[in-house]
Amino acid sequence: MELIDDYINSMNLVINEDSDNKYLLINTDFEKMKIIFAPQNLFSSMDNLIRFIDPEFLELYTVEELRGIYFVPSHIEKKIKDGIADDILDSICNRYLPEDMQTTFDEDEYDKPLVESKNRHSYGTSFFQCMNMDRATIEDTVSLLTKEIRSLRDHKIAIGQIKEDCGLLEKSSIKKTEEPESRHCSFWKFEFGGTFDEISKDFSLLELR
Repeated sequence: MELIDDYINSMNLVINEDSDNKYLLINTDFEKMKIIFAPQNLFSSMDNLIRFIDPEFLELYTVEELRGIYFVPSHIEKKIKDGIADDILDSICNRYLPEDMQTTFDEDEYDKPLVESKNRHSYGTSFFQCMNMDRATIEDTVSLLTKEIRSLRDHKIAIGQIKEDCGLLEKSSIKKTEEPESRHCSFWKFEFGGTFDEISKDFSLLELR
């Protein structure tokens, strides 16, 4: 894993400053994001990651292999689910749905909205980093997380890593679980950081006992 300062330079990112904080301004597929520059919490890559996958998305495909739709940010997840439920899809939904559900759209150019740093976690993909990829550790971590976050209880589990050059990760300074230890991580994929389908290839589904 690169030192975050080296990574920022290699990605041609600029540290900006306003009246409150230093921040990075990054382009994702969907927005421009202000990310508070706290180098002790920012990472260029990360392993030992757990991703909870919404079962509604798994049902979209007949073959249980990982897809980009399972790794999109939280607000895009909601947008796709609402679009399917209301039968009102747009070009963003189209990118991640099976071909038989897609509709033809003209790709209109638009100005990406700017998301302030205080709202950044609502626009990222959520992961949990655990101590290691040992099955017992993962199962114990998932058990503790689902006791605390009841809405995750019916979700499938994928484990894997985010490689360098894909985007930016921020790890919480607060532990989510104690024994085994885990922490929440937010991920923002760079617009030029490959695709979510490519990111999905570094993860695998894990059937829990």
